[in-house]
Amino acid sequence: MFLRAVQSWVKRRSRDLGVPEGRTGAVVCVQRYDSALRLDPHLHALVLDGVFTGLESSGPVEFHVLPKPTDADIEGLVRSLCGRIVRLLHRRGALCDEGDEEPGALALCQAASAQGRIPFGPGAGARERRVGRRVEVVTAKTRSRLCADYGGYSLHAAVRVPAGQRNRLERLCRYLLRPAIVVGRLSVTPSGQVRYAFKKEWRDGSMAVEMSPLTLLSRLAALVPAPWVNLVTYHGLLAPAASYRDRVVPEPEEDPGTATARQPVPAKLPPELQRERKRRRLLWAEAMKRGLGLDVLVCEHCGGRREVLALLTNPRVIDRILSHLGVPTEAPAIRPARAPPGSEELFDR
Repeated sequence: MFLRAVQSWVKRRSRDLGVPEGRTGAVVCVQRYDSALRLDPHLHALVLDGVFTGLESSGPVEFHVLPKPTDADIEGLVRSLCGRIVRLLHRRGALCDEGDEEPGALALCQAASAQGRIPFGPGAGARERRVGRRVEVVTAKTRSRLCADYGGYSLHAAVRVPAGQRNRLERLCRYLLRPAIVVGRLSVTPSGQVRYAFKKEWRDGSMAVEMSPLTLLSRLAALVPAPWVNLVTYHGLLAPAASYRDRVVPEPEEDPGTATARQPVPAKLPPELQRERKRRRLLWAEAMKRGLGLDVLVCEHCGGRREVLALLTNPRVIDRILSHLGVPTEAPAIRPARAPPGSEELFDR
């Protein structure tokens, strides 16, 4: 619904400016958390700031850049979205009282996480403890340009990446796909509480939040999405099955660091596999080096490069090799699960 409204606005804006009927696209990332590890579902969308024309013809494809929206445009869009979403939730019964049925543990975790409260234990229902300087009077927050709030919904459209600036686009994509937890901000206090520091100080002076280990586990459980739900989706011309996607998505540039992986297939393979094949995705080792800064193909002893010599799938051969190297051939036994420390009273029946 959000993407339909945004893309309809882009097309309507192009028609008003005299641009022929064109098509646009977007990539949407669903984030379920905020900087305090609370459940806060929201969308991050990369939307093309224009439309493509000439897709149906055999001639060149042209991209028409639209002028950036105004504050009035963003406010009108968020008002329209608010009404549509509320009506949809009413039709699906999401805003209706479903009776006196007691919610399950996961629903309690999600509700407490969204409100910043403790779900279980002696302090159940109390708000989380924040750390930092205390500000008694908080001034009204001023909205920057191209941002609007209405009915509990907000829309931020002030970030734009000019054409050709691939580095800025990659940084923006990394921000959209960032994980929920920054390990460097997580610590344990002397009293055994878990402290999670914020990226920057909040308006009320808070700089971190403290919670029990059990509350942290409940927060993590609330952040896990439902099964078979895609958190990254592609729309319009950028969709995988779009009719004219090949005409607007450029071919990947040759990366010197992966040139060895793109050499022709050895001649000992069948002839149909002896042609050079271009990859659109990184190898797993390349992805780990790019995303985590960990080069698993570098030997920690000599610093040389590792090479894949063979892929063994025969259990007998694997056991013989592991036995020769003095490595256990049996998987270690899994230790039984234990309850979180200090939570025995919660599970005492």
